[in-house]
Amino acid sequence: MYYTGVPAKRVKNLAIDNEKIAANKSKELSLKVTFDEYYSKLVDQCHMKMSCMCTILETEHSYVDQDTFRLIKPELKIKAPATGKVGEKIKAEVSFTNPLPCALTSSELTVEGTGLTKHQVILLKVLADSCCAAGRIVRSCSTDFTMRRSSSRFMSSSRRTGSTSTGTIRTRLYSDIIRSRGNRFTLTNFPRRSVNTPTSEGRKPILEREEPPPPVKPDLTVENVDLNISTNSKEHHTDEYSISEEGRGLVVRRGDNPTPTTGTRVSLVLADKDPDKEWGARILKYAKKRLSIRINTPPTCYVGIWKLQIETFVKSDNKTVIFDSWHDQNIYILFNPWCKDDQVYLPEEEWLNEYILNDKEPIEELNTENVWNFHVWNDVWMARPDLPKGYGGWQAIDSTAQEASDGIYRCGPAPLVAIKSGEVYLPYDTPFIFAELNADRIKWQMDEFGGVTKIKLSKNSIGIRISTKLPIGKPYKHPEGSVEERTAVINANQVSSRKGLYHEEGKPMFRVNVSRLCRDVQFELLKKETDPYGKDFEISLKITNNSSETRTFSGCINTSSMFYTGITTKRVKKLVIEKEKIGANKSKELSLKVTFDEYYNKLVDQCHMEMSCMCQVLETNQTYVDQDTFRLIKPDLTIKMPDNGKIGKMMKVEVSFTNPLPCALTDCELTVEGIGLTKTQVFPQSIVPSNQVFMATVDFLPTKAGLRELIGSFNSRELAMVDGSSEIMISK
Repeated sequence: MYYTGVPAKRVKNLAIDNEKIAANKSKELSLKVTFDEYYSKLVDQCHMKMSCMCTILETEHSYVDQDTFRLIKPELKIKAPATGKVGEKIKAEVSFTNPLPCALTSSELTVEGTGLTKHQVILLKVLADSCCAAGRIVRSCSTDFTMRRSSSRFMSSSRRTGSTSTGTIRTRLYSDIIRSRGNRFTLTNFPRRSVNTPTSEGRKPILEREEPPPPVKPDLTVENVDLNISTNSKEHHTDEYSISEEGRGLVVRRGDNPTPTTGTRVSLVLADKDPDKEWGARILKYAKKRLSIRINTPPTCYVGIWKLQIETFVKSDNKTVIFDSWHDQNIYILFNPWCKDDQVYLPEEEWLNEYILNDKEPIEELNTENVWNFHVWNDVWMARPDLPKGYGGWQAIDSTAQEASDGIYRCGPAPLVAIKSGEVYLPYDTPFIFAELNADRIKWQMDEFGGVTKIKLSKNSIGIRISTKLPIGKPYKHPEGSVEERTAVINANQVSSRKGLYHEEGKPMFRVNVSRLCRDVQFELLKKETDPYGKDFEISLKITNNSSETRTFSGCINTSSMFYTGITTKRVKKLVIEKEKIGANKSKELSLKVTFDEYYNKLVDQCHMEMSCMCQVLETNQTYVDQDTFRLIKPDLTIKMPDNGKIGKMMKVEVSFTNPLPCALTDCELTVEGIGLTKTQVFPQSIVPSNQVFMATVDFLPTKAGLRELIGSFNSRELAMVDGSSEIMISK
């Protein structure tokens, strides 16, 4: 169970059936639980709940009780000197004993301490089972840190990110459950007094105990609940969700179609007919002690995870006793674009097939403000009754918002119609999304008095490539540079903090004291669009003196690694330019050369780089500032396989690429996956030498018909995220 008291998964049950106990005797019954039985079912802090319900048949006396306990994890021991000096390196030894009957892999050690060391994550090598068996020390290692101030405290933690052996056990146990039971159920019948206690979402009602419990047996006992996952998921277009396929829960859509569910909280009483657009439940069929119940949801019910609770009532001595039965599987209620009364209703069958039933997720690459190199978000179709007519339909939302909106990390929904026309006064977050797609980049020069002058305006550096799924087309903005696109920018500017900017182009925004702004020297920052990762690259600055006099300029060329969000991380290299001369009507080129060894250890995520330049002409005070981004290109993973295949027929695929680095690739692994083709498979690989071809063969067994895509990814310590994909048509 969770520490909040909410049960998560049933671990084990001991059924006591007609157990005899003689007069004036005692006996003890035990429920023994092994590690394999509880390991894959634990949540957060290893809290457990134990409960018991018994009934004496001769007297109808009932006993109900429950309590909680916690499985204790080992502590991490830290051995470090009692004292130290600021600036003096200190060693600390951390260790603990593995209590599990299996090896620990993919482990890492995290250390931190205010005034001692910044947050450090240390990857631990995989140890052989013989070195990691239960009862042995898993890891004993030392780490260096430098004391930065006195009276500091050192903290450390060890996190296990996964285990090959235990992962296998978990998969085997889960598969056994699916094969033997189909739709899983775990139900308990605990009597409780009828109480009206408010409950928060996701929590069970509070049990009101009485001593002694009422001597009542339930006349109607729930023995089994079948959520009918197979049939329901097909009717609700959710049968290809992995949750549905594996029987881990029921995924349905609200409104229109029947759904077995409860509320937040919603109580349903069986009726004779289905209500219209409301919650309701009625009996469809009763035979052989089995009820088939149809449950309706309104098209406005909350989208989210729901739980099913069934209550049966027994009256005794003018009192009503309620028996609760809780189903252990979640019910996932989604929006329903097939329902005309749902705000996300999509009338076009083509759109339903493309956006709802298509296995491939839509990708939108956006060159955005921060300025991001690219970004991905979603378009959703919905009615907007909160806005004037004409602003419904496609809306932009961002489920990975990087900035807070009214104190909460969220973004949208913003009407695409408003974004396109620059109507940034409409909710929600329309100004932010407009800026990500159609902002102008302005560079300012500040003088010694605090005045600023606009020295460069880039009108087409943001949102120049927008990729959306058909049939949306390009509704976000008019063609770059068109009259309509410029009008949208000016409209947005009228309600911005820099209102009137475009009416003062070329003039200082505020007070400025610059006597001479001669711009007779032309600068151009040059870089190839693509450079392969593993090779050296070069950044060039071309200078042209268009005047009849010699000019002198100083400045710098700089390159840094950066995240795709536009945030720079580490400087890679810098070229300082000091009083460089250029003759009248002459041109020259300066270059910053960067080798693989200089940038290799400073790259982050997807090998994005920033180049920037700032120069000033000494004779005229002309200032040049510019920056741009580029990316070092990794090789593609080539996937070769047949054009066609059949369900249930084993197939082979060949994946390969050439190592572009001047060093060998170590700690290599290959990952392949594909919906309807194969679950995620990870294969360890041997070392790949420099400039050599990596090649591997993988088997997979198709399980679904139609056009399917196989995705592969190669990762190593030196080179990560070498990706590729290939499509194949699978027939029945």
